[in-house]
Amino acid sequence: MTNLSRFLGLERRRFIQGAAATVAFLPSLLSRPSEATGGRPAVPRVGVLGDSNPVGWFARTAAIDIECRWVDEHGRPLSVLAAELVRLDADVIIALGVEAARAARNATNAIPVVFVAAGDSVRADLVADLSRLRGNVTGIIVTSGVEQATAKVELLEQLVTGVSRLAVLGNPGNPELEIAMRDVREAAAARGVEVRPVTATKRGDLEEAFVRMARERAAIVLSDVVFATEACRIAALASASGLPVVYEAKSFVEAGGLVALHADGGAVIERTVAIVQRILRGEKPAAIPVEQLTRLKLTVNRHAADALGLALPQSLLARADTVIGAQACA
Repeated sequence: MTNLSRFLGLERRRFIQGAAATVAFLPSLLSRPSEATGGRPAVPRVGVLGDSNPVGWFARTAAIDIECRWVDEHGRPLSVLAAELVRLDADVIIALGVEAARAARNATNAIPVVFVAAGDSVRADLVADLSRLRGNVTGIIVTSGVEQATAKVELLEQLVTGVSRLAVLGNPGNPELEIAMRDVREAAAARGVEVRPVTATKRGDLEEAFVRMARERAAIVLSDVVFATEACRIAALASASGLPVVYEAKSFVEAGGLVALHADGGAVIERTVAIVQRILRGEKPAAIPVEQLTRLKLTVNRHAADALGLALPQSLLARADTVIGAQACA
């Protein structure tokens, strides 16, 4: 399920949304027998921790008790929200994103934590390595950062002939920016491409950011909550700037952006459910290896390509998972 989000599924917010959809499957999948109830299914309590809940998909049912805690509910930090889930004696905590996973891990060494994070969670200090876990933590890593960045640089080279420099838009307020930018620099350097970082922290910074980005021939927009909420604005600015941009979430392409390489949300959901099932059936998190999902999906917008005067290679269209022919945002 990010930073669930650098996702899913996710720009980060879209990643969290897609990952959070995992919980929609839990009521039918996670009931378990209890000796105390004469063999009748007990009601497991699953805590869900993340930095935003824009949709509100969660509700208690007779089969499962879901307790969600989101930063933007009351403005409380993740550390406080994680402590609440511990006090509620959750059977397992699903942590959506690197920061949520770190908060949950720091709040308890007894309750199992299943993280879903985009990027390299080993470097984010969630697990010691992919086979040797820290006690109560396991989960899903969606793509490897450098591999994902390399795929994006290669995609830009397919779209724009002779790319020697590219702009990379990130938010300095995002704790994952340093790692994400390092990944892009490494991937670009391996192909002889220079990276020009550009930053924006709020909506009002975007126009000036794209003025700077337009000096280059291509760009990457990194995942971030602020950017996720401004998908239409960012896609429009890219088009007005005549700038081919690769995004990290399908929602940007649906909003009129050119192309996105993004995680397979369905696979993330399926694997997260499977891990939570195993824990509720008695397995220890330390015995469940962290899984890496490296499959990236490709979404292309023909309308955006036409507006930029780009001829999409047939080979690219043939391997695209989704081809969009219109602009969604007004």
